Amino acid sequence: MLRHIAGRVLWALPVVLGVSLIVFGILKMIPGDAAVVVAGTDATAADVQAIRHELGLDRPVYVQYALWLGRLARFDLGRSAVTRRPVSYEIATRVRPTAELAGSALGLAVAAGVVMGVTAATHQRSAWDAIASVGAALGVSMPIFWLGLMLMMTFSVDLRWLPSTGAGTTAQLILPALTLGAASTAIIARQVRSAMLEVLQQDYLRTAEAKGATRWAVVMRHAFRNAVIPIVTVVGLQLGYLLSGTVLTETVFARPGLGRLIVDSIRSRDVVVVQSAVMVLSITFIVVNLAVDVLYAYLDPRIRFD
Repeated sequence: MLRHIAGRVLWALPVVLGVSLIVFGILKMIPGDAAVVVAGTDATAADVQAIRHELGLDRPVYVQYALWLGRLARFDLGRSAVTRRPVSYEIATRVRPTAELAGSALGLAVAAGVVMGVTAATHQRSAWDAIASVGAALGVSMPIFWLGLMLMMTFSVDLRWLPSTGAGTTAQLILPALTLGAASTAIIARQVRSAMLEVLQQDYLRTAEAKGATRWAVVMRHAFRNAVIPIVTVVGLQLGYLLSGTVLTETVFARPGLGRLIVDSIRSRDVVVVQSAVMVLSITFIVVNLAVDVLYAYLDPRIRFD
């Protein structure tokens, strides 16, 4: 097991390096001069040149990338060009709202997706199956920004049940979590239905029923337990979608999280903050995939890593 974990960690290093190169390259291709944006409209040419030198923008691109990568390896994320505060502080103050949103959306997606998938699989070709299939199709099809605006108009503007913006209370978390978790709920429901249908055809389940096991025990104790591996895989992958989806969700609902920080930093051309925040989200996704991979051995004793 330890050898497998070490191998996965070593495999993750070139992935992190590739992500850093892509992020750095994309930000460099954005038109405009970051020094001009940071300096402001009233700055002189000398002021712009001084800021360009301070940010290292007057050096060759490969030197800028090497310096940034070296600081990243030392866990030195640098300072924001706009607020002048350490980037680590900017990110640390935004982690909690994003973690609350992604965690709530994932919990909602898993709970609703499992219920919908199991119900559809155990009532195949029934009205419940049709309702679950239509709901899954709608969940996948609706864009985050559109669904967020519709929920906001309905529950915040018309009914006045829930707040539309901000963070810190449970009420402020409900609408963003529903918006972000809708598509993941649909995807998990489809995966649960597919995995359960395959397992429910096995002979050992008929044997369990013949021995007097209740329908609930057959479905949840035997069928669902043996279908959980592909379900865990898709749940782990959905966390990556949820982390990326926080950018739109937090923008729509004005939540002060990492996603909103990335959007605001892109607008102000605060490149250092954008690079660091995206790398934090990417590394988080890689760590989650590693945890899911290790979790397989505990969920299924037949899986062993040599």
